[in-house]
Amino acid sequence: MIVYDVPAPRNWSFQDYNNNRAKIEAYMKEQGAKPRRVPYKENRCVLFDSTLFHATDELHFKPGYSNRRVNVTLLYGKALHF
Repeated sequence: MIVYDVPAPRNWSFQDYNNNRAKIEAYMKEQGAKPRRVPYKENRCVLFDSTLFHATDELHFKPGYSNRRVNVTLLYGKALHF
C-alpha cells in the first residue's frame, strides 16, 4: 500500500479525489506529496487517515485463489463528502 502525506482538498467531488488521476497527480506534484510504502504482511491491519491520498502498490502473489489477498475497508467519522 502507498499512503501519501497530502489529503484531498475538501472542496473536491468524489469523482475528483477518487477517479481523476490527472488532477490528483498534478495536485500532489504541486503540494510536494511524499509517498510512504507500507509493505504487505500476512494478517496485518493498517490504520490511517483515509482523506490522505492512497493507492494499492504492486502485488506479487503466487497464482491461485487461495494465494490472493483479502482487503477489508472500514470507514469511521465524517470525511469529505460522506
